[in-house]
Amino acid sequence: MIKNIIFDVGNVLFGYNPQYVLDQLLPENKFHSYYLDHFINAQVWQDLDRGTVDESSLIDMLVNKIPDPNLEDNLEIILNNFIFHMHLFDENRSLFLSLKKRYPIYILSNFQAVPFSKLREMNPFLYQADGVVVSAHHQLMKPEPKIYQFILERYRLNGNECVFIDDLEANIIAAEEEGINGIHFKSPDQLKERLKALGVEW
Repeated sequence: MIKNIIFDVGNVLFGYNPQYVLDQLLPENKFHSYYLDHFINAQVWQDLDRGTVDESSLIDMLVNKIPDPNLEDNLEIILNNFIFHMHLFDENRSLFLSLKKRYPIYILSNFQAVPFSKLREMNPFLYQADGVVVSAHHQLMKPEPKIYQFILERYRLNGNECVFIDDLEANIIAAEEEGINGIHFKSPDQLKERLKALGVEW
């Protein structure tokens, strides 16, 4: 029986498309492919999500990889503003709030610390979560087993009483290996169907 719902953030509650972010933030910039290959879609972004890389060290790490003369300023623009170009999935927000009336709701996300705080300030419904585990706060990342173990232990949850919703199949497989029910999110309608199949009501 499902008693707790755990939501991912990116591409579950908010759409996130790196190319769109760059198009909006650096519309005249000619180095988008470099930013994608060596920054946003690279290990360094994962390390920022993990909280193990300091923003001040980014220039040294990327100056020989991204030939943008305005690299330092543009990195700051991306980091400080990408959340403003993540579009809210209204249908999933409504579902989140409906489920909250009947179930404890948790958030489990790979996310940088300061941007997540800003995102939550902009979208106060996120404060209604009963618990939050953000990767950068704990230096743990999905799909590593420890982050799933951590959320279960921190909030004293039983995995078989939880369902975790994430857009990446690898993260769902890892959650299921830790005894947590998983839904690989594809669309709002598909999510609702899967929740109903697990006996979740709202």
